[in-house]
Amino acid sequence: MINAADKKSELIHDDDFIVYIESVLSGSKVKRGSLEDLSGNINRVKRLSISLTTGDTSLIVKHVPEAGRLAGYPTLFFSSDRLDFDNSWLTAAAAALKEENGQDLKIPGILHYDSPNRIMILEDLGRVSLAEALPKFDSSDALVELLEKAGRKLARIHTETRDAQVNRPVFNKAAADNRPYLFSYHINEPDMVSSIWQDNGDSGISIEEKKQLQAAFLEAHRSILEPILERLSSRFSLAEPDTKVYCHGDLHTGSIMLFGQAQKSCLAIIDAEFCDLGPPGFDPGVLTAHIMAELLVLGYSQAKTRKILAAFPTVYLNNLEGFTASKEILMLDLISHTGAELLRRLLGPAGFNVTLSKQQFEELLERSIQFLTRPEAHAGEYLNG
Repeated sequence: MINAADKKSELIHDDDFIVYIESVLSGSKVKRGSLEDLSGNINRVKRLSISLTTGDTSLIVKHVPEAGRLAGYPTLFFSSDRLDFDNSWLTAAAAALKEENGQDLKIPGILHYDSPNRIMILEDLGRVSLAEALPKFDSSDALVELLEKAGRKLARIHTETRDAQVNRPVFNKAAADNRPYLFSYHINEPDMVSSIWQDNGDSGISIEEKKQLQAAFLEAHRSILEPILERLSSRFSLAEPDTKVYCHGDLHTGSIMLFGQAQKSCLAIIDAEFCDLGPPGFDPGVLTAHIMAELLVLGYSQAKTRKILAAFPTVYLNNLEGFTASKEILMLDLISHTGAELLRRLLGPAGFNVTLSKQQFEELLERSIQFLTRPEAHAGEYLNG
């Protein structure tokens, strides 16, 4: 059904997407007026409803512009080959899960990949991200079950894709370029970062309040944080492949979807453009930080929060294979990355998928410094809140 497109394509307008899809999907016709724009900071992404001989369906079309500039960073361009890495990680992850893809964890099927034109057509996994789903869970037990299943399967993906023989591009420039924004930019360039913060209005902490907390926090902690964050960042570039996994690179609650319905639902992972070889604690640490912030805003009790937050990282580490480091050491690494992600989302420009009050902002800021400077003190109870 899939045919390769011969001509060069730069998809800008809706009609460009329609023409391209109809040229590569044999026997298809795009339903006019059915395009939904899902574009982010750089990529042009559309959900397209189409008619095929086998029936009606919807697809996700992802197109990376030739020169991608990140919104809010006028000097930062992400390399146009980052879609090759998205394709690489999703392909490797699906291969690791094999016929179990969609049981406990789902990786979207890639229906068409056009590397020269930076276009990928994927299976549509639905409209509900984990960030959007969290407020709708009636039972914390159901959420825990989803996270445990996903943690087990991510450990499998990380275990099976560690092998150097896995067919993947060698160096992800987009991930390397993004590294300072994960670990150091918000510490070393606070004025530049705060200049592009956006006001939350009356619903959350104000920019002036954030600036005051930023200044006080950095004055008190910058000197001790700089070497810790540099150490975490450097682990991605160290030539120690036997201590690394093939990280997704951006595993927050917006890049995880709720796939399926009721008892058959599972979590699904998308958007792996920043994938790279890195420490095993990175992906689960990032996800833990986001769930922590979102549960805090939703007003979950400490008991439920503790149970939910422990679900993914505990099962992940218990199922990760091939490391000589103990589970205790790996947990410390995960805690440190949780703290680093909290800090960069609080003091960096990106923020969380929820709006924080001043009190919630301060509480998470305090957790970030605790996790980064004293991870061993929180290895048992660091998810208490």
